Amino acid sequence: MRVNGTVGRVTAGSTTLADVARHAGVHAATVSRALSRPQMVSAATLARVRTSIDALAYVPNGAARQLAGGRTSRIAVIVPDVSNPFFGALVQAAQRRATDDDELVVLADTDQGPQREVAAVRSLAADVDGIVLCGSVAPVRELRAAAGETPLVSVNRRMRAVPSVVLDQAAVLDLAVDHLRSLGHDRIAFVRGPSAYWSTETRTRRAVEAGIRTLGPVEPTDAGGRSVLDAVLDSGVSGVVAFNDLVAVGLLGAAAERGVPVPGRLSVVGSDDLPLATLVRPALTTVTGSAQTLGRVAVDLVHARIDGRPAEDVVLAPDLVIRDTTAAPV
Repeated sequence: MRVNGTVGRVTAGSTTLADVARHAGVHAATVSRALSRPQMVSAATLARVRTSIDALAYVPNGAARQLAGGRTSRIAVIVPDVSNPFFGALVQAAQRRATDDDELVVLADTDQGPQREVAAVRSLAADVDGIVLCGSVAPVRELRAAAGETPLVSVNRRMRAVPSVVLDQAAVLDLAVDHLRSLGHDRIAFVRGPSAYWSTETRTRRAVEAGIRTLGPVEPTDAGGRSVLDAVLDSGVSGVVAFNDLVAVGLLGAAAERGVPVPGRLSVVGSDDLPLATLVRPALTTVTGSAQTLGRVAVDLVHARIDGRPAEDVVLAPDLVIRDTTAAPV
């Protein structure tokens, strides 16, 4: 807006994007690009647009606030399956940590699809301050390219040049196997999750090193657990370490329907210590991975990246929670 032939300050909300473009001496499309993808605009042009936004009190939306103040106050959390209670707990913890800094968490569900992951990162990168990527399966190079300059943090997957917080996956298997062996089980199987998961790959490697039979892969769901019961029984094992609690609960349900006593004929150990572990009967012995801690630490790592501070990889130690699905073999 012009006053007496010169550019003057106007009432907030009355200025348009075109006004900012005229004030900065650039095309309106350049202003739009500066708001949505500042990394695509030269430093000099970005400085002119910022000056014009300040001079004209132009605050149309969160993107303009990002340009003027450098932050959107939004963090994206991308998960492979929002219906999995583990990821629900992780997102809740991340939201609580973000709220402490007056930030909002934006959630995306990729349905375990690699290209959906990449698309979600690319779509969100320009509109958030950082991205927490959980249980990722997409190629690291594609994810880093999609994120651009937006800080990226990985949960339960190690990535080159990307800070991560992971549960010690080898220790997860060790705790479960050592517990079963202490009860007298010498025929033990590990039911693998999806092959693309870093956690599956790491635990499978550990199982092979420990001489433990591997079965699967199966989907990390109740249905996945039900689908593997025949393979478990045919293998002749007396103890099973399931990929997660959902798979373990599926095994328990299928075993009950078939009249297979647990823990009499089969001892079962899960992973994650979801609330349902105490609701099923018998109550599930499991290895806890603290989704809440993973969510909180992931947001802390994002904040470190945003602030330009070092963001070191974090490895969390699991704990064994003994309940009723494990006992000495009959």
